[in-house]
Amino acid sequence: MFPMGFSVSASAVILFTSILLVASNLYLAWENSYVQIKDAEEDWYDLKIFRMNTRLNLTSYSYVVGADHYNLTLTVENKGNTLNPNYWTGIYDGNYVALSNTATADDNVELLSSVEYLLPSENIPIKVASIPLNTHQHTLWVFVENGCGLGVKWHYNGSIVIVDGTSWICPTEVS
Repeated sequence: MFPMGFSVSASAVILFTSILLVASNLYLAWENSYVQIKDAEEDWYDLKIFRMNTRLNLTSYSYVVGADHYNLTLTVENKGNTLNPNYWTGIYDGNYVALSNTATADDNVELLSSVEYLLPSENIPIKVASIPLNTHQHTLWVFVENGCGLGVKWHYNGSIVIVDGTSWICPTEVS
C-alpha cells in the first residue's frame, strides 16, 4: 500500500495530464475546422470574383442553307477573364451537348477552334449543324467552366436565319 498523499498526488497528475491531452486534441480539431472554413471562404470569394468578371457576347453569326437543313456558325467573344474552352458544355434545344473541337457525325454542336485558352477580346466560332428547315425556334446555351452561360435563340423564317436574342446568366450561390 502506498501512503495516502502519494495516491492523491498521482491522481492529480493523471487527471491534469488527461485534461491537457483532451484540450490539445480539441484545439487541433478546432484549428483544422477553422482552416477548412477559411479556405472555403477564400474559394467562394475567388469564384464570386471570377463570375463577376466573366462574360461572353455573340458578335456575329453566319449560316449556310442546304436542301433539307442549315448550318449556323455563331462567333462568340470573350469580354471577361481568360477562359478554357476545354471545360465548356452546352444545352442545345434542351439536350446536353459536349462542346469540343473533335465533333463526330452524330454531334450537332462543335467548337471550330482548338485554342487552350480564350483570352479577353478573342473570338471563338461555334458551329451548330444539321438544323431542320422549319420555323421552330432553337436555343443553344454555352456554359463556361464557372457555371456562367450565354444563351442564343434563333429561327429560320423560310428564307433567312434570324437571331431572336441572347441571354447571359451566372449563378450566384446555392441556398
